[in-house]
This record gives sequence, C-alpha cells and structure tokens, in this order.
Amino acid sequence: MKDHKTLSKELEEITGASKELIENIIKKSNEQGILYHGIRSKRKLEERAEKGIVPSTPEKLRGNKSEGETTYFATGTRFFYPLQDSPLFAYSGGSNRDEPEKTRLHMAQTSLEKLAEYGIYVFPDFEPDKVFNINSTIPREAFSLIEIIIDHPQDGKFREYRKIGEQILLEKINELIKEPFKSGRRINVYKSIK
Repeated sequence: MKDHKTLSKELEEITGASKELIENIIKKSNEQGILYHGIRSKRKLEERAEKGIVPSTPEKLRGNKSEGETTYFATGTRFFYPLQDSPLFAYSGGSNRDEPEKTRLHMAQTSLEKLAEYGIYVFPDFEPDKVFNINSTIPREAFSLIEIIIDHPQDGKFREYRKIGEQILLEKINELIKEPFKSGRRINVYKSIK
C-alpha cells in the first residue's frame, strides 16, 4: 500500500480535489472509525434509504465461522485505493443510459461507534486503511446517505463530469468529518453545468 502522502498526490491529479483535503479524509476516517460504502445506482440508493443496507454479496468470511452474504465498507486509504475496487471509484455510481444528462454519485457513511449501538461489529477488527465485511443488515438510522447529482449536456464528457462529482463528494465528506458523526441524514447536492 502506498503511503498517505504519495497516494494523496496521485488522487489529487485524478479527482482534482486538493491533496490536503484527501489526506484529511484519510486521517479523520481512520481516527474516528468512519466507514464508507459506495452505492452504484439511484435504484440501490432508494432501496438502502427504505430498507437499510442489506448484505448482498455472497462470501465466506475468512477467519469467521459464519458464511453468507456480506456488505463491504472501507476506511482511510481503502476508501480511494485500489481504484478498481474502492467505494469512491468503483462503487459510487456515475452516468447511465436512462439519464444520459446526469451523473450521480452515492455514498453511505457510518461509524464503528454507531454500528456498535445497534450490535453490529465489523470483521476483521478495526484497523486503519482497511476494507471490512458486515454480514448484518444495517438499519437506516445507523448511517447517512450522500447523493451528488450533476446535470450536464449530453456531450460524452463523462469523466469530466464524474470528476466534478468526485470533487463535490469529497468536499462534502471533508465537511462532515469535521463534526461528530450523525446518522440518519440524507444529504443531496445538486449542480447544473448546462
């Protein structure tokens, strides 16, 4: 795994968000036990808003006797990296053919402390910069949802619009981690580029 400073510089180039902002998200999420879960589509976002986060990926939880479905969350550098398997880049949404004039990014945010209030514990035990399996349904009251919507022309500049969405999402997360974690919120940010 790359060190935080090297990774932050690379991510600054990819997302356009400042390396200081990225470093702060990594540091604070590790210190505060804040976990992130990317949500790929508007439909999945609405399901989670209604039913909570229900485990949906079949896995045998390594080192754990339980088998069955799980949900993945990440903290620290694993929120960003590796790019092809991170909540931010691989699982937070994007554009789709049903709404070619919109780019949507969706993220669920929770904390170890809030999960423990509901009797939910992560596997493996918490360590900074890790991915965690949660094989229990997380009730809606135990997490917050963030939705970023970019309304844009249908001109094929998908990466450009997604990058704007990533910047807005990271700025919102950075703003949220400056205060004690609050669950149950739904935060919507809308930006028009037409």
